[in-house]
Amino acid sequence: AARVSLARLVYLVCLAVVVLIGMTASKSCRLRTSLGPQGFEVMIAFLACVVAASVPLANLWYIAKFCGVADPKTIFVRSVVVDEAMLLLLDIWLTGCHLLLPMRWIVLVPVELTVV
Repeated sequence: AARVSLARLVYLVCLAVVVLIGMTASKSCRLRTSLGPQGFEVMIAFLACVVAASVPLANLWYIAKFCGVADPKTIFVRSVVVDEAMLLLLDIWLTGCHLLLPMRWIVLVPVELTVV
């Protein structure tokens, strides 16, 4: 149980760092001009991949599996794992990236592969 809570703490810290980097990059005009439009698209796609890859880490069941717990049912009282919420969140994230980011679709192919 201690390894699971440590993994959740690491997840939250990494997510905060990604959000901070994304906010800094979106507000920095100097960074946008030095990267150019293509570089900025790649950076945003990379951040979208990191967020998509971190979605399973929000689920305690998957954190336990990633930490090497052979049978997470021994740790958790609730032994039923429902993946619908995580899959819906990944689908919403991917659809939102495609519809709301003004980018070429080819740049978002790595995000699609990360979600799959």
